[in-house]
Amino acid sequence: MIRFLPLLLGIMLFTPKELRAQTAIKGVVQDQTTGEVLVGVNVSLDNYRKGTFTDESGAFQLDATETGNLKLVFSYIGYTTLEVEVQLAPESTILDLGQVELEAEAFSLGTVTVTPGSFNLMGNPQLSRQTLSEKDIKNMSWAEDITRVVARLPGISSNDFSSKFSIRGGEDDEVLISLDGMELYEPFHQRDYSGGLFSIVDIETIQGIELMTGGFSAAYGNRLSGVFNMRTKHIADDQRHASVGLSVMNGRFYTDGKFAKNKGSYLFSARRSMLDLLFRLGGFTESLPSFYDGMFKVEYALNAKHSLSLHLLQAGDKLAIRDSDELGNFDRNDTQYGNSYGWLTLKSYLSPKLSARSLLYAGRVSHDRNGAFHKYEPSDKGDFALADKRLYNFYGLKQDWSWQASNHYFLNAGF
Repeated sequence: MIRFLPLLLGIMLFTPKELRAQTAIKGVVQDQTTGEVLVGVNVSLDNYRKGTFTDESGAFQLDATETGNLKLVFSYIGYTTLEVEVQLAPESTILDLGQVELEAEAFSLGTVTVTPGSFNLMGNPQLSRQTLSEKDIKNMSWAEDITRVVARLPGISSNDFSSKFSIRGGEDDEVLISLDGMELYEPFHQRDYSGGLFSIVDIETIQGIELMTGGFSAAYGNRLSGVFNMRTKHIADDQRHASVGLSVMNGRFYTDGKFAKNKGSYLFSARRSMLDLLFRLGGFTESLPSFYDGMFKVEYALNAKHSLSLHLLQAGDKLAIRDSDELGNFDRNDTQYGNSYGWLTLKSYLSPKLSARSLLYAGRVSHDRNGAFHKYEPSDKGDFALADKRLYNFYGLKQDWSWQASNHYFLNAGF
């Protein structure tokens, strides 16, 4: 399948030349109160017969040959119509509006009369979806760990020791966890402790999360309990940002910004644990856990119809246990975990109603464990050694298509 990738990308990147300079307007539409991305929002240019719809991630891109002062109209059922004034320059460019927020419209209902009736057990299932914005996440307890934040939502079960969670009594491995469309297989640090103590994703890189606990489609595979989607930040302004943090758990560095006349954006995050350093300062050398993770994302608008992004995520863990006494008895355990992910995403807005996303990915998940103990006592003798190495390499190609057939029909397909 990989040998057809150049042909596939070549077809999608082909765009007929326009007789006039072409500009594009893009952004992400979300709920003003909850921060939830809105799918299927009508985006149009006032007084022009041009428009488009937002895709499943709330993003839109509208091509335009008009210049000057224009009015952009956002309309969605249940929300107040929003009009935004934009200024388009004569030269070919891409205008990024960032996050566009729509306000929910209040409806006044008359008297509701409830009467006996019938119900259908085979009716259409209702999608159970919960979302949290960046502001909601930072206002919650355990705001340094994105997976522990989810544990505070209704229907989620967890404990104080593990960062893993389950939904409505299911197993924790029945939940699909993804980051910008890429499935994360082992997204936890220090998995020797109750399956994982912390997430490998820095919460500073997250724009929002979406948790589906029922009614989700077959696009998410065979997971039984739910789907947990994380979205990285969308860099809207042309300012560069940087921050440094230090806590008992870890030290971190974060930066983001734009380049190439706002056609490209980048995001970088790095964390390193402080636990092993604190243990050494306190004289505790018997058990030394340490971890690190880093994430890099760069996105570039190739033209008015196509944008390309690259994600790199690397994480590692070490745990060293040393126990000995004056009689020569000892217990040694060395454990290392590794997570490596890389994926390339091409987003294509082929028409106002047709869009596609192609994702080429590769990665590795590793687990190495070595241990030994020696015990010599009159009542208890023993020698034991263990060497366990596990390695999982993966790669592949995914593609999703979205077609807004009409105001009432929306079709998704892919492989």
